Amino acid sequence: DKIARPPEAIVEQMKDAGIYSMAVPHEYGGLQTSLDTWRKVVTEIGRGDAGVAWGLTLNTACCWMAANLYPKHVSDEIFSKPGTNLAGVFSGRAVKARRANGGIIVEKGMWFFNSGVYQADWDLLGVPMFNEDGEPIGPGVAAVPMTDVKNLHDWDPSGLRGSGSTNVAMEDVFIPDERI
Repeated sequence: DKIARPPEAIVEQMKDAGIYSMAVPHEYGGLQTSLDTWRKVVTEIGRGDAGVAWGLTLNTACCWMAANLYPKHVSDEIFSKPGTNLAGVFSGRAVKARRANGGIIVEKGMWFFNSGVYQADWDLLGVPMFNEDGEPIGPGVAAVPMTDVKNLHDWDPSGLRGSGSTNVAMEDVFIPDERI
């Protein structure tokens, strides 16, 4: 059987080596490596498997984003579990959402090609943003725990299997403004 993600043994070795935490700040238990170190590690992994390197690139970039672009108390929540990992798809296609008190409700949504998601505890997903009157004001990126996200297990490529990609979906999920 072929799987559309890195084998668990490889994932565990990379976790044990701290590779997924390269872009996570020290305060959250990460390695907080330099950009040059990150680039060299991803490049070396890519020599062995470009798909694994692609998923890793997205995982680590999303970890950096979650640690640096959200309010501190949101980042604290996201990284409260040691070894937290993130994935993300910033373009929201087929997403139906509406304004709710203090956030939005994603009534139904699907995001395509969510690479690295099988290693993730949180997902950064593109969602519409609304003003207080419920009018759309542009795109945003929501931090969503994976418990609210459904992996559709529909990635069956001939190459880049190691990217761990799949389409994901949500239905009737409230996301507070502070996580967007």
